[in-house]
Amino acid sequence: MKYLALLAVLVVIYLVLARNSPVEQVKDAVAQSEAAPLTQGAREPQPAAGSALKRPIDRTHAVLDQVKARNGDGEF
Repeated sequence: MKYLALLAVLVVIYLVLARNSPVEQVKDAVAQSEAAPLTQGAREPQPAAGSALKRPIDRTHAVLDQVKARNGDGEF
């Protein structure tokens, strides 16, 4: 009997919280498009030479160089 009472209390709490949750606001916020794209310009073509393990490292270095150039003096 205690378990049924506990289950009933949990169901009531769930229903109260579900009805008061801001589902519409969250749904509208998620559905909106981004204000500005995260990257600008065309992507650089991947070099044909190089191993599959070296390409991600090269891309990381290229991105870090872009950030350093944008922020100046290598500051992040």
